[in-house]
Amino acid sequence: MNRFFVQSSAWNERIVVLSPEEDHHFRHVLRGRVGDSVELFDGSGDAAIGQVDSLENGHVTITVRETRRIPRPKPELTLIQAVIKSHHMDWLLQKATELGVSRIVPVDTEHVVVRLKPKQMESKVERWRKIVLNAAKQCGTPWLPEVMPPRPLSEYLDENNLPERMLVCSLSHDARDLHSVLDSMHNAEHGDIGIFIGPEGSLTYAEEERLRGIGATPVSLGANTLRAETAAIYALSALTYELRKPSTINH
Repeated sequence: MNRFFVQSSAWNERIVVLSPEEDHHFRHVLRGRVGDSVELFDGSGDAAIGQVDSLENGHVTITVRETRRIPRPKPELTLIQAVIKSHHMDWLLQKATELGVSRIVPVDTEHVVVRLKPKQMESKVERWRKIVLNAAKQCGTPWLPEVMPPRPLSEYLDENNLPERMLVCSLSHDARDLHSVLDSMHNAEHGDIGIFIGPEGSLTYAEEERLRGIGATPVSLGANTLRAETAAIYALSALTYELRKPSTINH
């Protein structure tokens, strides 16, 4: 069954009209017809099954048959990711969405290879959000990750609403094994866990010390040095598997 995104503001208990973008996809990509059954979601946990009743007046109109509210998976996961090369970043956003992250925070660090110019920011963030939306539609999650605009790492760390617990993937000799850290977290309640992944050139000593200074735990992902996008997926997969109960991951 094909899935379509509907903004919360356009959500109606009985009748839904698709946005121009989703309308185009239904008509011209999927070659949809009146009578088709579809799934709808608003990115905030609300989902529905409906039937296309009309293609008249330039609108795809859907009658909602069944609705459900799906809780957000706990603990919430925030990926704080140093900006990496474009195609690697696109792939990472897609896979992070599939793994159920709640938000993605791109940050600028000293060793990043890609430095976005101010005039590029808006179009880049718009592209990232489209990638995340398409990934959400394909994987079945009713929750759409929030993609924040890129910002300097120091600026992000100055905010007051940081995740309750922070992990930073580190190459330092005193970094703790990720498995042992997750094992110690099993019986604790976590509202939000942040995992920080550095750039291809790694973090500077000062940047890692700043993260440690706010309470981030340095963790090791093993003996091999991983690419940034590999490290992110490794860490997110481990967090999801170890800390989320299967019953909370519903589509």
